[in-house]
Amino acid sequence: MYKNLFEGSIPSDLNDRIYIEPFGGSFGLCKILLKSYSPKQVIYNDIKMYDITEILSPANISHNLDYSKIFEKYNTEDSFFYLDPPYIDKEHYYENTFTNGMEDHYKLFKEIQKLKGKWMLSYHDHPILREWYNEYNFDNYKGTSMYHQKEIIIKNY
Repeated sequence: MYKNLFEGSIPSDLNDRIYIEPFGGSFGLCKILLKSYSPKQVIYNDIKMYDITEILSPANISHNLDYSKIFEKYNTEDSFFYLDPPYIDKEHYYENTFTNGMEDHYKLFKEIQKLKGKWMLSYHDHPILREWYNEYNFDNYKGTSMYHQKEIIIKNY
């Protein structure tokens, strides 16, 4: 699924950037990306503490922090943030994040606007996202499983 969804959406200069995944988990994109790319560093924030040490070299860092702390710590022009937050109306699938529903999604939207580097955000398509992120670039994807239908990629590049 990830390969088809992100093919052509990854920035061409990823190897010159710090790759940051603030909403990591068992399906983290870095597990696939690191087979083809070699970013300067990988920052993986695992909200559920899955063991991904088998794919991270010692130069890379794994955290278990709120995404806003990751934004504060690694907000540089040479960063690339891949953001895969809980989807709207699916927040209950995540144990400790986005407990305030739409308020949390709006907070993320406001914080993304402060990022200095490149970012790519994946979500299930929702009209409010098209309203909030209307000045950014959208790519559409229709997955084949019941979990990955009408996905969108929003990016600032």
